[in-house]
Amino acid sequence: GMKLQEIQSIRSMFQSFDEDNSGSLTPDEVQSALSRYGLSISPQEFEAVMEAFDTDKSGSLGFEEVVELFLFLKASSSSQV
Repeated sequence: GMKLQEIQSIRSMFQSFDEDNSGSLTPDEVQSALSRYGLSISPQEFEAVMEAFDTDKSGSLGFEEVVELFLFLKASSSSQV
């Protein structure tokens, strides 16, 4: 599971990157957020994860989608070490 702390830090990160307060992050905003968290992925990978996690195909990621994405990336990056 995910710690409440982690969810809260993702939420505050989410809100700081959601500049238009739309409740979702555009691909650009998601990429900024990822690099802020030190999660660097290639453009190809980024396109693939955006596709995978944008479950409603809106072209941007809502908060829950962003949390899922971060969990996935954290899990996959820590398994590589």
